[in-house]
Amino acid sequence: MGKKNMVIEVDTTDRSSQTCLDAAQMFLYGAEEALSRAKQKWPKVERCRKRMQALFEKEERIKRKYAADPKEMHNQLESIAIQLCDGEQYDLEQGYGVVAMECSQVHISAAAAAEAFVNSVAQERLPKQEWKAFENMNIEGKWLLLPKLLKFKGFDPGTQPHQGFAKCIKYRNGLMHHRTSWEPWEVGKVPVNSLDKLGLNVPEAEATFTAVSKMLLTAAKRTNIEFRYKPGSHATFFAFGIGPTRGGGRRAPVIPGEWDQ
Repeated sequence: MGKKNMVIEVDTTDRSSQTCLDAAQMFLYGAEEALSRAKQKWPKVERCRKRMQALFEKEERIKRKYAADPKEMHNQLESIAIQLCDGEQYDLEQGYGVVAMECSQVHISAAAAAEAFVNSVAQERLPKQEWKAFENMNIEGKWLLLPKLLKFKGFDPGTQPHQGFAKCIKYRNGLMHHRTSWEPWEVGKVPVNSLDKLGLNVPEAEATFTAVSKMLLTAAKRTNIEFRYKPGSHATFFAFGIGPTRGGGRRAPVIPGEWDQ
């Protein structure tokens, strides 16, 4: 007599475990990718600037050579002017614009990552009334206050990475509440004063990303919060939590000690 196949039902749902979107990690990876794209696209701008510089130098040679013959000077300079204004200037502005766009995303995403992180810690660790009051604070104030409330080592506002983080918030606010600033137009240039004021260049974008990523990784260790960010590795944007927290029965995305494994 043959044996009957037995089907055993197994409940694979661990109701003591929870998961959530780790927005801080998602935003930080977004900033990392935007910075990478900005770096990749900047050499195109440099090549365009070099071509334009060579044309400007050619203009000067023609002016010297035909100083006594204005008509011939005009004929010689016309094609260069067309090349500069109709071709290279467009490429320059387009190249700068794309890099500026990517750098803006670095600042905005990094600021979003910093706020999402500090909010997630506060929501899980603070009592309900304290959390409600905390939620309405500005982002820099949150990062200054939370270490005092939770008794962990914070960041000195006068040193890095807090200084870089504070500059990131300034850039983010300038971008999100942008006010138009006009500058004189000139061939071979873009409104760099406006771009620099908003941190829309690769060095400032890289400084933002370096400061904020260091801040979040350090804070994660000091608070024992699971934060799986690793440069260049999109493991997951979802956190895992076990057990209740002090914040009204919510469950924290915390696995004690996992960050150093």
